[in-house]
Amino acid sequence: MKKAFKVARWEIKKTLTNKTFLISVLLTPLLFLAFALIPTILNQVESSRPFDLYVIDEIYLFDNFKNKLNSENINAIYSNLSFEKLSEDIKNN
Repeated sequence: MKKAFKVARWEIKKTLTNKTFLISVLLTPLLFLAFALIPTILNQVESSRPFDLYVIDEIYLFDNFKNKLNSENINAIYSNLSFEKLSEDIKNN
Protein backbone atom coordinates (compact mmCIF):
# COMPACT_ATOMS: atom_id res chain seq x y z
CA MET A 1 0.00 0.00 0.00
CA LYS A 2 2.89 2.34 0.76
CA LYS A 3 4.28 1.71 -2.70
CA ALA A 4 0.94 2.70 -4.26
CA PHE A 5 0.96 6.04 -2.40
CA LYS A 6 4.59 6.55 -3.38
CA VAL A 7 3.75 5.92 -7.06
CA ALA A 8 0.65 8.16 -6.85
CA ARG A 9 2.65 10.96 -5.23
CA TRP A 10 5.35 10.65 -7.89
CA GLU A 11 2.74 10.77 -10.72
CA ILE A 12 0.97 13.80 -9.21
CA LYS A 13 4.27 15.62 -8.74
CA LYS A 14 5.29 14.79 -12.31
CA THR A 15 1.95 16.01 -13.69
CA LEU A 16 1.80 19.23 -11.63
CA THR A 17 5.31 20.26 -12.65
CA ASN A 18 4.70 19.55 -16.33
CA LYS A 19 4.79 22.80 -18.37
CA THR A 20 1.97 21.72 -20.65
CA PHE A 21 -0.31 21.03 -17.70
CA LEU A 22 0.48 24.37 -16.07
CA ILE A 23 -0.08 26.31 -19.29
CA SER A 24 -3.38 24.57 -19.98
CA VAL A 25 -4.58 25.18 -16.42
CA LEU A 26 -3.84 28.89 -16.75
CA LEU A 27 -5.01 29.42 -20.33
CA THR A 28 -8.30 27.52 -20.22
CA PRO A 29 -10.10 30.00 -17.92
CA LEU A 30 -8.66 32.90 -19.92
CA LEU A 31 -10.01 31.41 -23.14
CA PHE A 32 -13.46 30.93 -21.60
CA LEU A 33 -13.40 34.52 -20.39
CA ALA A 34 -12.34 35.79 -23.80
CA PHE A 35 -15.07 33.82 -25.58
CA ALA A 36 -17.61 35.25 -23.15
CA LEU A 37 -16.46 38.88 -23.26
CA ILE A 38 -15.54 39.45 -26.92
CA PRO A 39 -19.11 39.10 -28.29
CA THR A 40 -20.41 41.39 -25.54
CA ILE A 41 -17.83 44.05 -26.31
CA LEU A 42 -18.43 43.81 -30.05
CA ASN A 43 -22.18 44.04 -29.52
CA GLN A 44 -21.81 47.23 -27.49
CA VAL A 45 -19.56 48.83 -30.09
CA GLU A 46 -21.74 47.84 -33.05
CA SER A 47 -25.08 48.64 -31.42
CA SER A 48 -24.15 52.26 -30.81
CA ARG A 49 -23.84 53.02 -34.52
CA PRO A 50 -27.10 53.65 -36.40
CA PHE A 51 -27.52 52.08 -39.82
CA ASP A 52 -30.08 51.81 -42.61
CA LEU A 53 -31.81 48.51 -43.30
CA TYR A 54 -33.32 48.36 -46.77
CA VAL A 55 -36.26 45.99 -47.11
CA ILE A 56 -37.57 44.63 -50.40
CA ASP A 57 -41.08 43.61 -49.41
CA GLU A 58 -42.76 41.31 -51.90
CA ILE A 59 -45.41 40.01 -49.50
CA TYR A 60 -46.40 43.37 -47.99
CA LEU A 61 -45.33 42.81 -44.39
CA PHE A 62 -43.07 45.85 -44.09
CA ASP A 63 -45.46 47.81 -41.83
CA ASN A 64 -45.69 44.92 -39.35
CA PHE A 65 -41.91 44.48 -39.48
CA LYS A 66 -41.23 48.16 -38.86
CA ASN A 67 -43.70 48.29 -35.95
CA LYS A 68 -42.05 45.30 -34.26
CA LEU A 69 -38.49 46.49 -34.89
CA ASN A 70 -38.50 49.12 -32.09
CA SER A 71 -34.85 50.04 -32.45
CA GLU A 72 -33.35 53.50 -32.35
CA ASN A 73 -30.22 52.39 -34.18
CA ILE A 74 -31.91 50.70 -37.14
CA ASN A 75 -33.69 52.76 -39.76
CA ALA A 76 -35.87 50.42 -41.84
CA ILE A 77 -36.40 51.72 -45.37
CA TYR A 78 -38.95 50.22 -47.75
CA SER A 79 -37.90 49.69 -51.35
CA ASN A 80 -39.86 48.39 -54.31
CA LEU A 81 -36.74 48.04 -56.47
CA SER A 82 -35.17 44.73 -57.44
CA PHE A 83 -32.27 43.46 -55.38
CA GLU A 84 -29.75 44.19 -58.13
CA LYS A 85 -31.01 47.74 -58.68
CA LEU A 86 -31.11 48.48 -54.95
CA SER A 87 -27.58 47.11 -54.49
CA GLU A 88 -26.35 49.30 -57.33
CA ASP A 89 -28.05 52.39 -55.89
CA ILE A 90 -26.56 51.77 -52.44
CA LYS A 91 -23.06 51.32 -53.87
CA ASN A 92 -23.37 54.54 -55.89
CA ASN A 93 -24.48 56.60 -52.88
